[in-house]
Amino acid sequence: MADIAPLEVITATPWTDPVVDRFELDPSGQYSRIAWLPILGPTSWLLLGTISQHPAHEPAVAWRLADLARDHGLGRPDRPGFVVVRSLRRLEHFRLLRFEAMDAASGPPWGHG
Repeated sequence: MADIAPLEVITATPWTDPVVDRFELDPSGQYSRIAWLPILGPTSWLLLGTISQHPAHEPAVAWRLADLARDHGLGRPDRPGFVVVRSLRRLEHFRLLRFEAMDAASGPPWGHG
């Protein structure tokens, strides 16, 4: 797992999965609500829906973590236990999101959703 604690910005890009993609399941749709919401909890599920919707329309979308947290009512990065980081880690734990660290020459780590 890449260390996301020092991140200020995450960038989501489409994560192609030929096995799952053929079923055209909407990450914020009815199946997701029934199957994933009880497992992930409301905060992680809401972030999954937000992050997964944008790359479908654009090749990559970047968010400042502070803005992503603020827009979802998840607090501020200067507070202990920054909720947005814990929620993103939960998505990564269930392999719904993948963080990849890039080398210093390439720029900051990118979150793939």
